[in-house]
Amino acid sequence: MVLDWLVRKPGSAPLVIAHRGSSGVAPENTIASLELAVSQGATAVECDVVLSADGVPIVIHDTTLDRTTNGFGDVSALVWSDLAQLGCWIVERHQVWVRTSCAAK
Repeated sequence: MVLDWLVRKPGSAPLVIAHRGSSGVAPENTIASLELAVSQGATAVECDVVLSADGVPIVIHDTTLDRTTNGFGDVSALVWSDLAQLGCWIVERHQVWVRTSCAAK
C-alpha cells in the first residue's frame, strides 16, 4: 500500500509530520522551510493549498492574504497574476528570509 510508511511498529521512532515545514525558524510553506524540516528529522512535510480565482493551486496556510503577505482578502478572490505581485513575509522574526515577492522568478 502507498501509505505503508505511516504504520509504526511498537518501539519504533515516532512519525513526525512538519505542517508548513519548520515554520518556527523559516517562513512557513517555503521550500527553505520544508527542506529545513526534513533536515531536522521530519518524516514528512505537509502544506495547505487554496485555489486562486483562476484555479491555480496556491500553497498558503490561511484562506486570506492578511497574515503572510502585504495583500488582504481571500486568496480565492484573486487570479494568479495578481497574487504573484504580492510581497510576502515582511516579518521581523524572519528578516534573513525576507523576499520582495512570493512569485518564482
